[in-house]
Amino acid sequence: MGMKRLNVDQMEEDLRGDVLMEASRHGNKILVTDELPDGEMVDQWEPVVSNESLKTMLEVYQELQAEGYLVEYARVPVTEPKDTDFDALIRKISQADINTEIIFSCQI
Repeated sequence: MGMKRLNVDQMEEDLRGDVLMEASRHGNKILVTDELPDGEMVDQWEPVVSNESLKTMLEVYQELQAEGYLVEYARVPVTEPKDTDFDALIRKISQADINTEIIFSCQI
């Protein structure tokens, strides 16, 4: 059985907790890997400014909505592709106005 949206949302919440714990151990910084334009991978320390600076995808959309932006959050995790996953995507897209901009995020 594939992932459910609530599972993915919870995983993001858990990740935020892990990042905050890691930052507290290293002077409010976390070690990340970045890719340079030439393809070289480099490690660098990134500051974690505050708990509020780390947001899940859902929280970003909720903030945008609170600020008056007409955005909608729809998440269809596709871990083990099934026809029903694609049916859900097609249904959501087909309900949108022709001028609606749609953003897809693929996390591999």
